[in-house]
Amino acid sequence: MSCAGGPVPGYLGNLIHPSPVKGLVFLPTMSVIVLLILVSIAVAAGFLGLFFWAVKDGQYDDDTTPAIRILFDDEPGKPRS
Repeated sequence: MSCAGGPVPGYLGNLIHPSPVKGLVFLPTMSVIVLLILVSIAVAAGFLGLFFWAVKDGQYDDDTTPAIRILFDDEPGKPRS
């Protein structure tokens, strides 16, 4: 439905565009935002899962020793690795 000046505002038929392929209908343009939100939630959930995996694996158990290790002298005769 349209008038001489273009599409009728507020008419829902303006949002859904027919596809060149029979039986296929394109979704409204704003559906891309929904897709991006779902993808960003999936990526955030993946990073959260990796964080919990690192905590469970003991990655953050000893957080003070590496920071002060530079202050200690190497023992003589002990090879550096």
